Parts: sequence; C-alpha cells; structure tokens
Amino acid sequence: MTAGRIRRSAPHLLFAASLLFTGCRGPASLPSSSLTSDGTGIDARRPAETRIVLVGKGWNDPTGVGVDPSGNVFVVEPTSDQLRKVAPPFTGPDRGKISIEAPRYSQPRAIAVDARGNVYVADAKRITQLNADGVLSQVAKVGGATGIAVNAAGDVFIAGLGNDIYRARYEAGDGWNAPQPMHILGLSGPKGVAVDKAGDLFVADTGNNAVKKCKLNGMVVDTYSHFKLPQALAVPPDCSGDCGVYVANTGADHVVHLYGASIQPVGFGYSSPEGVAAGDGGRIYVADTGNGQVKEVLQH
Repeated sequence: MTAGRIRRSAPHLLFAASLLFTGCRGPASLPSSSLTSDGTGIDARRPAETRIVLVGKGWNDPTGVGVDPSGNVFVVEPTSDQLRKVAPPFTGPDRGKISIEAPRYSQPRAIAVDARGNVYVADAKRITQLNADGVLSQVAKVGGATGIAVNAAGDVFIAGLGNDIYRARYEAGDGWNAPQPMHILGLSGPKGVAVDKAGDLFVADTGNNAVKKCKLNGMVVDTYSHFKLPQALAVPPDCSGDCGVYVANTGADHVVHLYGASIQPVGFGYSSPEGVAAGDGGRIYVADTGNGQVKEVLQH
C-alpha cells in the first residue's frame, strides 16, 4: 500500500446533487438542509441511461488511467510495476487486447496521455514520456507524484510533491527543465491536476476536500467545496469551450462531473476510485481501485 492510499470497507453510492462555488474569496458552504448525515451535500440517486463496460481484466490495484486519441486505454499499477495498454473493442474474454507497454517502471501511480498519443507516467523514482515509437525518455527526476497533466504546449503539470503544483517545460535544444513550483496559495496535499484547452488548471486540493480552478500565474479563480479526499481529475479532450472537469472523489467512492455550479454523478458502484480519464464522445474511464477494475462509462 502506497503512502496516502485511501481504503474503505464497502462502496457507498453517494452523489452530489448541487455544489456552490466562489471565486478568490474562498469556498462557500451548502445550507444545512441540503447536507446528508456525512455532511457532503449528496444524495443516493443513480444517473439514468448509463452504460458501464469493463475494460481488460486481471487488474491488480489500478491507480491511474489514460486514453489516447485512438481510444486505447492505458493503466498503471504500482503493485505490479506495469503500464498496460488495452485496445478496443472491449469485448471477448479479455475485454480488449491487453499488452504490457514498457516493463521499466517502479511503482507507477499516475498517467497522462497527450493529443499526440505520448504517454506520461509518474512512478516512485521519476516522470517519463513514452512516445508512439516506444521510445522512453525522462521528463523529471522526481518520485512519488500522484497526478500529472499535459497542456497543448507540452508542459507537464505535477501534483503530489507537497503543497503546490509543479510545472516542467521542454526547451528546444536544452531538453526538459527542472520542475518549478507554481506558487498556488492555500493548497493542502494536492493529489491531482488537469488542464483544459484554455490553459486553466483544475487542482484536486485533497487535504482541503476541494477542487480549485487556477490560472497559469497561480491565481485561484474558483474553489469548489464539499468533496471528500478528491484525487484524480480529467477534462474532455474534444471540448472547444468550458466543459468542466471530471473528479474521482475517492473518499466518497464516486466519480462526478463538475460543471459550473452543478455536479452530476458519473456511473456508480465504485470503491476508492483513484484514476479518471476523459475520452472522445463523452466516454469516461475510471480506475476503480478498490474493486480492482477499469471501467468505461458512457451516459446521456
């Protein structure tokens, strides 16, 4: 079990019905009448018209998931030291064509895939990039990151290295520079990060049970409260505007879509989900860690 891992004895189907947010003034509170007994402001309604497909099989503690433009799903497992790829369709006895991409990792925890299909993996020793030709290169010699994201410019954003988000940039002729802190104030042990097409960051402010939206200069513009130990985040790749962010709300055993001032459930039946990725066509991929499964969720 890795440090900071969340474990619960049984899943709870808890979903947020509404969520308030503020800007730089800090998080607002839901009225007490809208809170459940655990104080999270959620109810137990399942989303309608939901299709869940199991992706691959034989998972052992999956913690991170990513998807490339072709629909291939990549999964990391710290206990097996592996990065595995599952090619669609997710049918048949293996629920897809499974392959081990690069057996060169040490307890990999987080993954991100960029628009060109490059796969970034954070393990216990470093962060690496695996390109489409299978060439593995080092992005940063930092270990223990729990969340990574890549923007359109190829900058890598890193969570899990303390109370800030770090940014690594590639310089032509010089290679990757050392990750630098972004100086985002008020974070407490952030474990996840995502970036949208506008270049804004979403941060899973895990220690504060919140999700924050930030500019690249480190300014926090929105704070969304009433999460429970959120970890992973994902932004839809085929969205041209503000499409919100998907959140693995690990401590409450659910995945949600945060959009504006509302929050909607995404699938159901999770146990400590630690990874989430967004694909084309509204498909969401979840590393359902506690259940030892990877799931594709499509709902309307």
